[in-house]
Amino acid sequence: MEEKIFLTVEEKEHLEDYKGENPFLKSLSEKYCEYGDLTERQIVAYRNTTKPKSEELEKCLTTGLKINQICNFIHPASVKLISEDTDLNIVVSKIRPKAICVNVFGGNHYAWIPSKALIVSGSVDVNTDEETTSINLENWFTVTDEFWKLINK
Repeated sequence: MEEKIFLTVEEKEHLEDYKGENPFLKSLSEKYCEYGDLTERQIVAYRNTTKPKSEELEKCLTTGLKINQICNFIHPASVKLISEDTDLNIVVSKIRPKAICVNVFGGNHYAWIPSKALIVSGSVDVNTDEETTSINLENWFTVTDEFWKLINK
């Protein structure tokens, strides 16, 4: 048996007092004020419209990568799409629960990559003790011509 969906007190107050510019929310607010309730489909749509955007993280729970971390990107097929140079540095610009956005360091391209598609490895230069993080992509991840996007400035 399926449970019926009801509006919470906070949702009812939000609909009663809604003064924003979103036409969909205005419509739902008007319907709620007129009929005193919404259908289950309307409630689900309302919640999908008002729920917060995907949360941004400081550290990826899957890979351990951190915001603003600079890494060497070593996936030849995807690097060739934007650079003749095989040594491509990227910076982690956004982290969400299931994906990471990387920007080409000093460049004008970015890509969103599922965190489970990343292979992260580290190495230490024996002469300088400098740590380097390298990123590659899992074999199952398909890179298309649309992998890299241009940053709109």
